[in-house]
Amino acid sequence: MIREYYGEEIAIYFEWMNFFLQWIAVPAGLAVIIKVLNSIFFEDVSKSPLSAAFSIGMALWASMFAVYWKRHQKSLRILWDNLYSSEHKIQAIRPEFVGEPRLNHVTGEIEPDYPASSRMIRYLESFLTQFLITISIVIPFLICCYNFTGVITENSPFKAFVIPVLADLAKPEAIFDVETNWNLLGTIAQVVLTLILNMSFRSIAVWCTDRENHKYNSSYQNSMIAKRFVFEFLDCFLPLIYFGWFERNFTLLRQNVISIYIADELRRVVLETLVPYLSHKVPTSSKIESEKKKRSVQKSIESLLTMKDIASLIEKRNELVILEELDEISLEEHE
Repeated sequence: MIREYYGEEIAIYFEWMNFFLQWIAVPAGLAVIIKVLNSIFFEDVSKSPLSAAFSIGMALWASMFAVYWKRHQKSLRILWDNLYSSEHKIQAIRPEFVGEPRLNHVTGEIEPDYPASSRMIRYLESFLTQFLITISIVIPFLICCYNFTGVITENSPFKAFVIPVLADLAKPEAIFDVETNWNLLGTIAQVVLTLILNMSFRSIAVWCTDRENHKYNSSYQNSMIAKRFVFEFLDCFLPLIYFGWFERNFTLLRQNVISIYIADELRRVVLETLVPYLSHKVPTSSKIESEKKKRSVQKSIESLLTMKDIASLIEKRNELVILEELDEISLEEHE
């Protein structure tokens, strides 16, 4: 139903979410059990053999999940009568594409063409734009966040980036004290700000990709995905790699992973469930105007129907009168 109404791009998203939720149910249940056991038998979670076994199991789960999702995709292609991917089909040219008319030797038709050298210049512009955004916004943003979460301190390797006003928030007995659970609030605030930053970057990515003047929608989407992946990797996932592989601060790594997952799930619930539900239920000015238009159209239709009914009744009455007169004339003639 979703595929027929909204198309395959929206339908595949819901298929992905359903498939992911079904697969994540078992690991989520095991995680709750292991969390309870660790709180009872182990003071330090990092020394728990249950946590180590669960981590290995999740690595195997991720590999199996990727394999079975590919199988599910192939079954969807057969079910949706889309066995051959779009790479093997002749794609339609994007309406926004601008180029010089040239002969396409594959289709034999005159089509607009855009030189590869000109697109390389656009690629360079996109790279420089993303590089400048990273230098001017992302890195200062991360420095500020890691100051008030207690990652950058006077004793850390990055003490040159200490901002006293923000670093004081993570000191003992401060609002984001590292030794208390309140520090998690700072991490959650960082994740929320990161998600807002990623959503703001989408408009910039769209602008850069539009300037690249892609001929086909597939190359346009690939370029857009590449930009968003690089940007979100730099401001969201690169710090996780640093915490896990270089600093080996697993407590901070766990806090960041939990915060990212919780904040992203809350965003999905709000944007994909609450907002559509409220927009459907809560009346707005546009909805009120549309309802008024519907009512006026219904009234006009009803009035037209009543007028037609009256006209038909008049015609029937006239016919009856004529028939009665004819009957009287015929009776007079017989007499």
